[in-house]
Amino acid sequence: MAQATAGTGPALRERSLPSRRWELDGESLNVEVHDPGHHHLVVLEAGLGNCRTSWDVLVPHLLDRPGSAVTVVTYDRPGSGRSPASHQATTIKAMAHRLATFVHHAVTDTVDTTGTAGVDGDGGGRAVRIVLVGHSLGGLLVRCALPLLTQQGLGQHVAGIVLLDPTTETADAYADPNYYRQFGRLLALQQHLARVAPLRRWATTARRRALPAATGEAMIAEDFTPASLAQARREHLALRDAVPSLRTAPPAPPTCPVIVLSAGHATKAAAPFRADVVAHQRAYAESLPSGQFESLPAGHFLHVEQAPTVAAAIRELLA
Repeated sequence: MAQATAGTGPALRERSLPSRRWELDGESLNVEVHDPGHHHLVVLEAGLGNCRTSWDVLVPHLLDRPGSAVTVVTYDRPGSGRSPASHQATTIKAMAHRLATFVHHAVTDTVDTTGTAGVDGDGGGRAVRIVLVGHSLGGLLVRCALPLLTQQGLGQHVAGIVLLDPTTETADAYADPNYYRQFGRLLALQQHLARVAPLRRWATTARRRALPAATGEAMIAEDFTPASLAQARREHLALRDAVPSLRTAPPAPPTCPVIVLSAGHATKAAAPFRADVVAHQRAYAESLPSGQFESLPAGHFLHVEQAPTVAAAIRELLA
């Protein structure tokens, strides 16, 4: 995969796009649709504790490209950002089902199928092409949702998936109770800090340095709140509960191209188990007939630090 130069590309946008409200399976989702009406669709699935705003640096690199018109869709999972909490239990299976339903609705609501082969392949023109992008836990959700999209008849339209430093259930950390205790304590501390406005701003200083000012303010107001962090804790426990069954019966391997981009830098807290996680990310990519693996010189938020390179990987699948 050709690597773009970090720091190049379009200027970062302000948070001026109005949100939409999609009602799916009894849940209300806060959605942002960027440049609707094209037959290329990119759906972005955020990591644990993150919302649609986590993609703000990447999105303009996908949109501001002459001759490569694409519709990009982001959303807040229930209980996070501007999406109200769901009445459904938080499980990996439920989140994957939601993502598959969301993608199907995104195709019918935002993609131009006029004069194309459409989603049924009988329009006689250009076919709808979809790329799914998942960060961290979102990468696992993308893998789990892909077989459901195939059952819905959309599998043939998935041009590929991009997994950004994805959660790999086979890594030792995800079967280690100490990992869940350590990360659970961190989330609990963050939830406590989020209740006090000055502490909320202090605790997000490092993250906000790499973000546009408007995105940083939105993150404080929507992502780093007691309610959103409570949902992050539920998703964290859902991962813990799902790992044993995922190891026994993992999602069906994708038949479409898969690009796995791994973080080359690790925080001090992640360092002890980082080598094993990377090894399992690489092994997953190499187990696939059309899998690619690449380590990037960045931390966990690749789509912030290496947005041009991530965008290039997505465009490669749509070419």
